[in-house]
Amino acid sequence: DSPLPPSRPFSAFHPLSSTSLVGGVMQAGRLHAGVFPVLSAILAIGTIVICYVLAVKEGHVEPILPTISQCGQQAPERFILRIGLIPCAIFIAICWYLMVHFIKGIEEEHEATHHPDDGRDCCCCCCCCCCSCPSENVAEVLGFLGAILLIISESLLESDGTTPMILHVIGASGFFLCSVIGHILITCKLRKLRRCDTTVICWESMLFKELMVLAELVIVIANIYFVVKQTGGVFSNACEWLLTFVVIAYHLSFAHDFHRRLFIDTTLLPPGGMAKPRYHPMVPMGDTEMACYDSRLYQQ
Repeated sequence: DSPLPPSRPFSAFHPLSSTSLVGGVMQAGRLHAGVFPVLSAILAIGTIVICYVLAVKEGHVEPILPTISQCGQQAPERFILRIGLIPCAIFIAICWYLMVHFIKGIEEEHEATHHPDDGRDCCCCCCCCCCSCPSENVAEVLGFLGAILLIISESLLESDGTTPMILHVIGASGFFLCSVIGHILITCKLRKLRRCDTTVICWESMLFKELMVLAELVIVIANIYFVVKQTGGVFSNACEWLLTFVVIAYHLSFAHDFHRRLFIDTTLLPPGGMAKPRYHPMVPMGDTEMACYDSRLYQQ
């Protein structure tokens, strides 16, 4: 192993144009991880709204609550739907990876600063036991699977019968199902971590995530009820629109959580190296908060 540089604080707003050599690794800049939830939300909302406006203008759908799929079946809106939602699915997969890495960074920080024999209360010990549960890994797999299903469903959306519509329905339904289950797992894990340390995530963000998960469950149950009772139509369409925007809102909430805590370093790595997001715990420094630069992350 090469000698490790001493730990030092850095500004959260590190200029992307600057470069520095740390532990034999050339750093070309730093990108806020919160960019990806914002990009996925902008792409998703922008694409859906544009497709809806075009579909209504061209007379392809009724203006009152068509399905999102109907807004992307005819030309030209179907091309816009694919151009927007397929990259959006990629950003969503990146968001899932960042969510899980964010949680693992919190766990590593907790394990490094809390020990069973340091005289602290049992809450910390309980949290360590809870953190050993691989629920966030399951959520990550579900998130990746959901993103793949979304790409498949949009790729197979055709109005001329070239591909069976049922394939699109299965893909879209699978995306929503994977998202809801993954959100439940992530929210439960964050709640367990916050019981031990309230600085892990602010209470407003925690409450918002719990409300979004509750809304997702209510919408899914309502949609199942409408389908079973065969009273779907406008009601089922409304559930689809609501669930879509609730899922987007849940992901967007992580932009706030990642702020000044999770970064993606642009690096020139040595042979055999691998880049990954870096979680930086917030450490008070005077009247401002700076992120703590952990030199162990650059060990070769």
